Amino acid sequence: TGSSEHGHKLITKAFVGDKSILHWELADQGEHEGRASLFKGAFLAHRNPRAHRVLERDLHQEVGEFLLLNSLFGYEKTAVRREIPPASDSP
Repeated sequence: TGSSEHGHKLITKAFVGDKSILHWELADQGEHEGRASLFKGAFLAHRNPRAHRVLERDLHQEVGEFLLLNSLFGYEKTAVRREIPPASDSP
């Protein structure tokens, strides 16, 4: 992305909104928002608990997280840099 941000801020800058750095060419707006929300939600739901407390191992949960990550890697692979049109010189 070329961004120096990390964590939640990086995900937001990369995927969230009409001016995000990355997007999916074949996705309509609703689908784009859904995919962006998956990235943001997965990070907040799975990273934050690990960063703030010791978790007990739960094989069922770990397999679920692995499958979610696999899906996110697939979406990330198909994301492309958004072409931002040059600013207009006219008022």
